[in-house]
Amino acid sequence: MNKYRGYAMISGFLGAFLIATGMMLKNIVTYSPSIGLIGGAVLFFAATYFAIKSNKRSVEMTS
Repeated sequence: MNKYRGYAMISGFLGAFLIATGMMLKNIVTYSPSIGLIGGAVLFFAATYFAIKSNKRSVEMTS
C-alpha cells in the first residue's frame, strides 16, 4: 500500500470521528458541533489531497 493512501484513509477516519464527536457533545459544550465540522472538513480536504497525490504516484509508477 502506498504511504499516501494510508494517510488518506487515516485522515478520512479521523475527520468522520471528529464530526461525530462534535455532534455527540453538543449538549455539553456549546461550540463543539462547529469545531467538529470545521476540523472534519479540514481533515477531509487533507484526505482528498493525499488521495490525489497517491493516484498521481501510482500513475507515474505504471508509466
